[in-house]
Order: sequence, then structure tokens, then C-alpha cells
Amino acid sequence: MRMIAMVFVLGALQVPLAAFADVGGIQNESAVARRLYQLEGRTEVGVGFGFPIVSRFVDQFQLQLTVSRSLVEWLAVEARGGYSFGVATSLANDLRSKVESNSSIRTVSDFADFWHMAAHGVLGFRFQPLYGKISLLGELPVHFQVYAWLGGGAAQLRRESPVLCVDGNNPCQSYWKQERVSPLLSAALGIRFFLGSPNHLVRFELRDSSYLDSYYLDVDRQQVRSDGPTAGGRLAPSPPITAVVSGDVGYSFVF
Repeated sequence: MRMIAMVFVLGALQVPLAAFADVGGIQNESAVARRLYQLEGRTEVGVGFGFPIVSRFVDQFQLQLTVSRSLVEWLAVEARGGYSFGVATSLANDLRSKVESNSSIRTVSDFADFWHMAAHGVLGFRFQPLYGKISLLGELPVHFQVYAWLGGGAAQLRRESPVLCVDGNNPCQSYWKQERVSPLLSAALGIRFFLGSPNHLVRFELRDSSYLDSYYLDVDRQQVRSDGPTAGGRLAPSPPITAVVSGDVGYSFVF
């Protein structure tokens, strides 16, 4: 993952040099000036699938729809909406088992990074200044764009506590669940390939989606109920930001 991110970052940093280079099949200045596939003033609709790259307690898998409009060749505005499915990791399940096995503990504190996105949407800008061409097998030319993306929006967040049981059983059958809406910040680095025409694109990107976390400390396990699970507890001060790092693959139709 670090290698992929480094490639994207280096590509973005070398944008000013790209127009004067002809390395590894990337077009030189005159070729780039005559882009085979023009995007200015065109609209794109697309679909995508996101999968976890870095996770701790919850793996998030995302289904997405995108609509964008290229204002100029190097800049587009894009709306993204989707739904995420959260799956507890083995680390989360191990943590829950350890707490359940020690019934002598009267007061417990919850853990960070257990919120996951459900429905979410963002609006942002796609900065796409680097256009080039590579040749596959020395014969098939493939045109591409390297881009950076930044935007914001809102996400419906859901959470199931790993330690706060609401039914008093051991093993527990029902844990405290929460739901709320949070601001969402999203940023990405990616590359898009034209599939032999100006109408079809596939993308590969590394994306970060960040939102505010929250959890409770010093909760009395004996007083946890679904209608009042925070008895004797307090919100963690200065909750951290949860950063969801995911890979994303997608397809767009351009018209």
C-alpha cells in the first residue's frame, strides 16, 4: 500500500515536469498538448467498489455511484454517494471474548474506531493535470490520467459496542447499538485509464474517508440497558478522528 501511495504522490509532484518528459511511454510535450481524449464540458456517471486497505476493528466494504462534470481538462467537480457494510475483524472479536470471560470486572470502558459508515455522500473536486500514454506489449496504446480528489459531505454512522451488553447474559446476546450522522472529509489519489475510446474509463484509487469518533468510559456493566446504556459513564474527551483507508476500483461512462 505504501508503494502505491508513493507512486501516486510522486506522480502528482512531477506534474510540472510531465509535459517535458518522454519516459516509460508517457507522451512528450507536443503529444500531451494534442490529447486524444478530451473531457472539458463532458459529464460522467459511474459505479465503484471500495475495499479496506487499513483497518483495526471494522472492515468497511463500499458500493458507490458517481456523477461528475469536467469544468476544464484538468479540473472536474464530482458527487459521490454510496453505502458501506461493516464487518467486525478478528481483533474486534478477540477483544470482545476477553472482556466477556472476565465477569469480575464491574466497570468497563469502550473502545475507539468501532463506528462504521452506512449511507454516505460527498461533493468535491478532481484535480487531473497529468495526462499520458503507455504502450502495452509495445503495440497497444493506453491513455491515462493521474488525479487528486478532495471534498466533504456527511455520513450515516453505526456502531455496536464490543463490551457494553444490554441483556445481562454471559455470553452476551445483544450489545449496545448507536447511530448518528457525522460530517465526512474525503481525499484520494488515483489513476484513470481510457478503454480505447473517450466514452469509457476505469479507475484505481487510494481513498481516505475521515469522521469524528466517540465512545464512553467507566460504564457500570450492571446498569447497561438499551434505553440507558451509559449509566455511570462519560464520553471520552477529545475523541480522535477515524480515518478509513480503502482501495477503490470503478467504471465511468462519459458523454
